[in-house]
Amino acid sequence: MSAQLNPITIPANEISRYAGNFGMRGTRIENGELVYQRGDANPYTLIALGDDRFKFPDDDRFRLVFQFDDAGSLIGMNMLVADGRVIANPIQN
Repeated sequence: MSAQLNPITIPANEISRYAGNFGMRGTRIENGELVYQRGDANPYTLIALGDDRFKFPDDDRFRLVFQFDDAGSLIGMNMLVADGRVIANPIQN
């Protein structure tokens, strides 16, 4: 709710660090925003929550947390599910 009332804006030169291929899941930049898509399903523009975390619009069951190595390279994306599961999605090259 807080992120919708007070949206977090990620500068254009930083948002691209979250784009990647995670197997059947992927993120990309469209019109300066981070977009998530799983396979051929409909894409979703993600809402930034801060601390490398994002959520889907109108769905509070999931959080996406991006993982970076010490050099700042994207190495994975964890999907946190409301039931406590963590679905690890390593970056695919």
